[in-house]
Amino acid sequence: MRNVKILLCTLHSAPLAGRTSPKKAVAAAKKEGVRIYTIGIGAKGDYDAALLKIIAKETGARSYHALDADALKELFAQIATLEPSPIRVEAYLGKQLLIAGPIMLAGILLRWWTLSAYRKERE
Repeated sequence: MRNVKILLCTLHSAPLAGRTSPKKAVAAAKKEGVRIYTIGIGAKGDYDAALLKIIAKETGARSYHALDADALKELFAQIATLEPSPIRVEAYLGKQLLIAGPIMLAGILLRWWTLSAYRKERE
């Protein structure tokens, strides 16, 4: 199986905004050999369809349009046939920070240790 790098970019009624401009993002994707498939969701007037087409074309991919969840599901299936590769998803939303408990415990133990050392000094 070949090593394929793709990125799906979905947009719905919001401008593309972020720390990196679309032009720089496309240049970085091209440098790394990543194809960016873009999907506009909703009415075509709700998002910048021309920009999504440029992003996809510049990286050797295609731009799509989906009106609803069913159309979006079909597009994902279509893209999966174009780019067959093992699926790897990195989702960071809704994650719970588990390190807070051990950090708090370490802080409490450190405070207890410093207070006990201070008390021994005073004795």
